[in-house]
Amino acid sequence: MKGSKPAIRLTSLSAFFLLSGMSSAYAGGFQLFEQNISSLGNAYAGTAAVAQDASTAFYNPAGLTLLRSPEIDASASYIDLDIDAHVKSATSNSLIGLLLGAPPVPVLGNDKVSAGSRNIVPALNAAFPQCHRFAFGMSISSPYGLNTHYDGSSKVKYLATWSKVSTIDVGPSAALQLTPQFSVGAGIDIQYLKANLYQKIPVGETLPAIVGGPFPDGEITNRAKDKNGWGWNAGALYQFNCGTRVGVDYRSRVHHHLEGNVDLTLPEPLSSTNGFLTSSVTLPDTANLSFYSDINCRWALLGSVNWTHWSLLDQVVLNYSGPIIESIEQADLTLAFRDTYRVALGANYAATCRWKFRAGVAYDESPVKNSHTRTFRLPDDTRYWAAVGVQYKISECLLLDAGYSHLFVRDTTAHQAKASELASGAELFTDVLADFNSEVNQVGLQLSWRIL
Repeated sequence: MKGSKPAIRLTSLSAFFLLSGMSSAYAGGFQLFEQNISSLGNAYAGTAAVAQDASTAFYNPAGLTLLRSPEIDASASYIDLDIDAHVKSATSNSLIGLLLGAPPVPVLGNDKVSAGSRNIVPALNAAFPQCHRFAFGMSISSPYGLNTHYDGSSKVKYLATWSKVSTIDVGPSAALQLTPQFSVGAGIDIQYLKANLYQKIPVGETLPAIVGGPFPDGEITNRAKDKNGWGWNAGALYQFNCGTRVGVDYRSRVHHHLEGNVDLTLPEPLSSTNGFLTSSVTLPDTANLSFYSDINCRWALLGSVNWTHWSLLDQVVLNYSGPIIESIEQADLTLAFRDTYRVALGANYAATCRWKFRAGVAYDESPVKNSHTRTFRLPDDTRYWAAVGVQYKISECLLLDAGYSHLFVRDTTAHQAKASELASGAELFTDVLADFNSEVNQVGLQLSWRIL
């Protein structure tokens, strides 16, 4: 195909600039659907069946056989996460308090806190069909992400301050049309994961001057990454007629071995220390069943049911080595997730040959079981999507998509009681109860270039 080699070079160059500034966001547990913007206006309904552009390389590679020319799509989603919390109670003991035998006391700090963030999630997709029966594809995206940040003076500071998880997934794929109605596709996922988990350490800010207090808080920072996560995906697409099709896609779990550094910073008279950390995290496998149907020349309906194997994430353990094990040998984050479903419905209206309008709604389950398993790093709950979008056909080669969605998140409560065992055998204990009110707004743009 003419233009394929320049297109591949452009894909590589664009990927570098897009992903060099990638920031992650929280959605659906910490799963991200924003691998394109053309589906944002439908609340990501029908993604495994619509096969409307090169982003099908991610959602269902079998759909690549429906494209009739090479295509490159570049998109970016701006996600505004608003999380407000009211802390109803917070108690903790302290490092020096443990030495003195002091009981847990109320935590000092702000009881009205925010953990929101603003993030940009880019994606790049490419498709290279060959002879209408065989096709190659490539997707570069961020399928999982988390970014929450509490002020260091909040009452939740001993459970979390900054939590960030970001992924980059590079996914080459191929598809084959077995019959005029039936296509299959498969690909591999080469995944990079980076995590930062910060929190304050209670040293003795409530201790009186008679024992040398008050003592300012310490801080523990965990930074780790893995460049070698591997997975695979496979899909199938069946067309009942030229306007109705059903697609199914499965993406495997990806196991990550994380390595990094940990720093424990403490005020005098205690000594600061550092060391190394290792951990293992398995990101869940997913399945997507979708349909797409042209009702007439103007209207189309779309739908999806998504399943995510979140129960794989029960507990994340950080194992420490080096000098820090004189103070603490490991830390853990208990998630106790459950498997979830997401149901989405959408509609398209082709007003003219250039303008297409989209709308969609979705019900998105949270993997969090209850208030006692909800962590302050991820104060998640079930959400409801309402979305609209528009596509403008600039020319035969260029299409511009825009979309907006609002996520209504149920008000929720988190009651986290956490005990951390020190190398000395003593336990740091923190108990926090808070009510959360959250919402998410996202808007995005996508430019599609069909290489005719």
